[in-house]
Amino acid sequence: MGVPTTAELENNSNQKKYTVNRTSKGDLVISKIVCGLLVLLAMILIALAALLTYFLLPYCPNEATPEALRKAVVKDGPARLPRSIQPLHYRLQIIPFLEEGNFTTNGAVQINVNVTESTNKIELNINDIEINQHSVAVKRVSDDKSVKVSDQKYDNESQKYIISLAESLKEGDQYQIAITYNGKLNDYMQGFYRSSYIDSNTKDVRWIASTQFSPTDARRAFPCFDEPSFKAKYTVSIARPSNMTSLSNMPKRESVVVVDRKDWIWDHFKETPQMSSYLVAFVVSDLQPFRFNSSEKLFTIWSRRDALEQTRLAMDIGPRILSYFERYFGIDYPLPKIDMVAVPDFGFNAMENWGLITFREAVLLFDEKISTVEDKRAVATVLAHELAHQWFGNLVTPKWWDDLWLKEGFASYLLYYGVNFVFPDWNILTEFIMTEVHKAFAIDSLKSTHPLTFTVHSTDEIRQMFDPISYSKGASIIRMINNFLGERTFKAGLIKYLHTFTYSNARRDDLWDVLTQQAHEDGNLHDDLSIKEIMDSWTVQSGFPVVTAVRNGKRVDVSQKRFTFDKSFAEDTLWWVPLSYTTDLRTNFDDTSPKQWLKKETGKNFEIEANRWWLVNPHQTGISHSSFFMTSSLWIASLL
Repeated sequence: MGVPTTAELENNSNQKKYTVNRTSKGDLVISKIVCGLLVLLAMILIALAALLTYFLLPYCPNEATPEALRKAVVKDGPARLPRSIQPLHYRLQIIPFLEEGNFTTNGAVQINVNVTESTNKIELNINDIEINQHSVAVKRVSDDKSVKVSDQKYDNESQKYIISLAESLKEGDQYQIAITYNGKLNDYMQGFYRSSYIDSNTKDVRWIASTQFSPTDARRAFPCFDEPSFKAKYTVSIARPSNMTSLSNMPKRESVVVVDRKDWIWDHFKETPQMSSYLVAFVVSDLQPFRFNSSEKLFTIWSRRDALEQTRLAMDIGPRILSYFERYFGIDYPLPKIDMVAVPDFGFNAMENWGLITFREAVLLFDEKISTVEDKRAVATVLAHELAHQWFGNLVTPKWWDDLWLKEGFASYLLYYGVNFVFPDWNILTEFIMTEVHKAFAIDSLKSTHPLTFTVHSTDEIRQMFDPISYSKGASIIRMINNFLGERTFKAGLIKYLHTFTYSNARRDDLWDVLTQQAHEDGNLHDDLSIKEIMDSWTVQSGFPVVTAVRNGKRVDVSQKRFTFDKSFAEDTLWWVPLSYTTDLRTNFDDTSPKQWLKKETGKNFEIEANRWWLVNPHQTGISHSSFFMTSSLWIASLL
């Protein structure tokens, strides 16, 4: 039953269809039973709201900031893998079954590893996978000598499979681990999962198998070293029915008939570059392709057959944004192809899998007849975000999830450049303050906020990192660095950073070191100052300052204090705050380079050349609320 309209409620005296009625005098009458039910419902809703607030909002009594966030206390949860074994190459074969009553997978993986420290245990990540224990074998690569397996066990709490050996693996040697297993095509859009759509012609259900491995779900598809620092190369083979297609990160090398299964095909894909496990992807479906060949790179969008026309916008702007980023970074996109797939069921807006980007249909498809301008903006921004990830996140990957902003912040910042290139008339760069900076302010002004970087261990803690702090605040501090270093120095530093850590991992200190070196070379940073010293105040502590500037004659008194809506919450947190300003005597609203700094100090004063007005923090390039008083604010207010 639908919700009744006002007219239906008011003209209901005879039918008695709803419980709200009018008397002959026009008065509303509600029965006692209904009143009681409404009161009971209200009480239940209040109780639920209280419970949700209690369990979902971090709160620690007698602490200025939640202890787990401010001091990064280690919680119970899945432990990190040992560093004694490093994967080099995966040979993965997987058969997904997309049949009613049988949504499972059969898989086999051979992992070549290098031993960096002698050990008699091999620990792999798995989740919801059944290992065929008789298949587990370990051998030394140099002479094919087998190493006896003495014990095997699941550790479900830490999502590990532990293989104990009768003798130690020797430091410096390479070994191969072989395992066969069975998995599930689940229906909750994590790991290797199933999706479906209704064929518009036949009305039949069409099944799809797709992946979402970020951040910690490659282990649902195959046993692996499922941490971003364990980069390796992958050679993937996928079996499929002959009436379907399969995709993976790399182009197909060959297809051969499955010998013991009628009308099935093995698709063998080329070897990937060095990459993290969360970026591995594959799709098995009957989706249809729309191809565009540009600069020797095959650009293909896949969707339901009756939605192909709706991929034209993405096909028009996607190759152009990719080319723009290639020129911006001075580094060619390193893979020979890009597939973009509109998945009917998808838990995020999109996922930047290298060479195989998956999207929610709503942010990849655009119908010229019914879609809105906001829909067009969503397609452009999400597409640019994912393409920026091909460099920041894929080519250079954060070493661990505590530096998630190193990829999400950069993608959220750079998307504005990509969209501005294809739609310059939108002036999208002017939206950054309202869309990103103020979104970060809204979260970071709360008592329950967290630093950009803090230690995470469990999968739950890792998932909680995917929030506006990592995305919008990350993007905002990157914009601030760009403005206080200058575009030329900033861009040169980014390019040097990408070249230095290509196909590898980095931490925020690696970025700070490269930017410091570039800034010193360009003379944009004092020799005894480092970017780390400045930016640690923005990344390892939460919140942001409100900067107050009061003019007294020729002098300005400037102070900072943490901004918060909770007046009972007080901390003496201090930041390195770049102070840029413009005045009526030296007017330049585009000069955002800092003329002064608050160097983690509560306040300072300096002289200013101004007569009638002055403006602090033009374009809000510094991440702070600014209040400025006396002549300027009164005079500017008189103009409004």
